[in-house]
Parts: sequence; C-alpha cells; structure tokens
Amino acid sequence: MHDLFSALPERTRSDLTDLCKNPETETLIHSVSDSFSKWRYQHEYGAMSINPQVLVAIATACHRLVRRKSPALTAIGENETARFSYEI
Repeated sequence: MHDLFSALPERTRSDLTDLCKNPETETLIHSVSDSFSKWRYQHEYGAMSINPQVLVAIATACHRLVRRKSPALTAIGENETARFSYEI
C-alpha cells in the first residue's frame, strides 16, 4: 500500500492526507502496508495488532477522493437499500 501511495502525484497524496485529517497519513499507511501478508501468514509471527480505524480512515478517504474526482462514477451498492430474498 505504501508503494502505491508513494507513486501517486503529490497533489493526490496531499488530498488524501487532508481527507484522512491526519498529517501523519503517510506514516500510518506505511505502518499498515503489509498487514494483509502478516494476517495471511499469522502463524509465522507472534502477537499482532493493528488499529482498524486506520484502515477505515484510509479507505474512506480514498473513496471520497475518487468520488470528488469522478462524481459520475457509479459504485455497486452505493445509495442502495439492502434487499434480501429467502427461498426455502
């Protein structure tokens, strides 16, 4: 994740940092950038912990930035009510 963030244009990195409302956004992204691999191979590591709010903040900021840059883009499930159908 950190490599992707670093590859973004400076303006986009700045916008994401603003949307995350944390000047240390790049440091936070770096701290969680290998989380998937560590979780997937948890048995190779000792105790693990992560603040899930960091992941939520990053994902939310990315979503908001994409929506700002491409307002006509449609997202599956956005602004829809969940519908469930049960058949027995």
